[in-house]
Amino acid sequence: MITGKWQGEVNTPLGPQHWKFVLNEIGNKVEGRSTYVENENETVDIRNGSDDGEKVVFEMTHTSPFFGESDFKIKLTPDGDNYTGTLKMSYGRQPIILKRTE
Repeated sequence: MITGKWQGEVNTPLGPQHWKFVLNEIGNKVEGRSTYVENENETVDIRNGSDDGEKVVFEMTHTSPFFGESDFKIKLTPDGDNYTGTLKMSYGRQPIILKRTE
Protein backbone atom coordinates (compact mmCIF):
# COMPACT_ATOMS: atom_id res chain seq x y z
CA MET A 1 0.00 0.00 0.00
CA ILE A 2 1.38 3.40 -1.00
CA THR A 3 -0.17 5.30 1.92
CA GLY A 4 2.59 7.08 3.83
CA LYS A 5 5.50 9.49 3.51
CA TRP A 6 8.06 8.95 0.78
CA GLN A 7 11.32 10.42 -0.52
CA GLY A 8 11.59 10.34 -4.32
CA GLU A 9 14.72 10.61 -6.44
CA VAL A 10 14.85 11.10 -10.20
CA ASN A 11 18.08 11.05 -12.20
CA THR A 12 17.85 13.81 -14.81
CA PRO A 13 20.31 15.35 -17.27
CA LEU A 14 20.79 18.08 -14.62
CA GLY A 15 21.63 15.51 -11.95
CA PRO A 16 19.50 13.95 -9.21
CA GLN A 17 16.26 15.76 -8.35
CA HIS A 18 14.37 15.05 -5.12
CA TRP A 19 10.72 15.16 -4.06
CA LYS A 20 8.90 14.44 -0.82
CA PHE A 21 5.50 12.77 -1.13
CA VAL A 22 2.67 12.32 1.36
CA LEU A 23 0.28 9.83 -0.20
CA ASN A 24 -3.03 8.34 0.88
CA GLU A 25 -4.76 5.44 -0.84
CA ILE A 26 -8.55 5.21 -0.53
CA GLY A 27 -9.84 2.18 -2.39
CA ASN A 28 -8.09 2.38 -5.74
CA LYS A 29 -7.74 6.19 -5.63
CA VAL A 30 -4.44 7.82 -4.61
CA GLU A 31 -4.38 11.37 -3.22
CA GLY A 32 -1.61 13.42 -1.70
CA ARG A 33 0.88 16.22 -1.91
CA SER A 34 4.38 16.60 -3.29
CA THR A 35 7.19 18.98 -2.36
CA TYR A 36 10.11 19.59 -4.69
CA VAL A 37 13.04 19.46 -2.26
CA GLU A 38 15.22 21.88 -4.24
CA ASN A 39 12.39 24.45 -3.85
CA GLU A 40 10.84 23.63 -0.44
CA ASN A 41 8.46 26.59 -0.72
CA GLU A 42 6.40 24.75 -3.32
CA THR A 43 4.04 21.96 -2.32
CA VAL A 44 1.44 20.81 -4.83
CA ASP A 45 -1.45 18.36 -4.90
CA ILE A 46 -1.13 15.23 -6.94
CA ARG A 47 -4.02 14.51 -9.29
CA ASN A 48 -5.52 11.63 -11.25
CA GLY A 49 -3.98 9.14 -8.83
CA SER A 50 -4.87 5.46 -8.95
CA ASP A 51 -3.62 2.07 -7.78
CA ASP A 52 -4.79 -1.00 -9.70
CA GLY A 53 -2.89 -3.43 -7.47
CA GLU A 54 0.01 -3.76 -9.90
CA LYS A 55 0.91 -0.13 -10.57
CA VAL A 56 0.40 3.31 -9.06
CA VAL A 57 -0.09 6.28 -11.40
CA PHE A 58 -0.48 9.97 -10.62
CA GLU A 59 0.22 13.42 -12.07
CA MET A 60 1.49 16.70 -10.65
CA THR A 61 2.67 20.12 -11.84
CA HIS A 62 5.76 21.74 -10.32
CA THR A 63 7.61 24.95 -11.04
CA SER A 64 11.36 24.57 -11.43
CA PRO A 65 13.96 27.33 -11.56
CA PHE A 66 15.29 25.66 -14.74
CA PHE A 67 12.13 24.89 -16.73
CA GLY A 68 9.31 26.95 -15.23
CA GLU A 69 5.99 25.15 -14.84
CA SER A 70 6.22 21.47 -15.77
CA ASP A 71 3.69 18.64 -15.81
CA PHE A 72 4.81 15.22 -14.61
CA LYS A 73 3.21 11.80 -14.91
CA ILE A 74 4.53 9.13 -12.56
CA LYS A 75 4.08 5.37 -12.99
CA LEU A 76 5.30 3.12 -10.17
CA THR A 77 5.39 -0.56 -9.31
CA PRO A 78 6.16 -2.12 -5.92
CA ASP A 79 9.81 -3.12 -5.52
CA GLY A 80 10.33 -4.67 -2.08
CA ASP A 81 9.87 -1.86 0.46
CA ASN A 82 10.17 0.78 -2.28
CA TYR A 83 8.38 1.77 -5.47
CA THR A 84 10.24 2.16 -8.76
CA GLY A 85 9.12 3.40 -12.14
CA THR A 86 9.27 6.35 -14.48
CA LEU A 87 8.59 10.05 -14.29
CA LYS A 88 7.48 11.45 -17.65
CA MET A 89 8.26 15.11 -18.24
CA SER A 90 8.52 17.45 -21.22
CA TYR A 91 12.00 16.22 -22.18
CA GLY A 92 11.41 12.50 -21.78
CA ARG A 93 11.11 9.74 -19.22
CA GLN A 94 13.47 9.33 -16.31
CA PRO A 95 13.71 6.55 -13.70
CA ILE A 96 12.28 7.33 -10.27
CA ILE A 97 12.51 5.52 -6.95
CA LEU A 98 10.34 6.21 -3.89
CA LYS A 99 11.66 5.15 -0.48
CA ARG A 100 9.36 5.15 2.54
CA THR A 101 10.30 7.66 5.25
CA GLU A 102 7.34 6.92 7.59
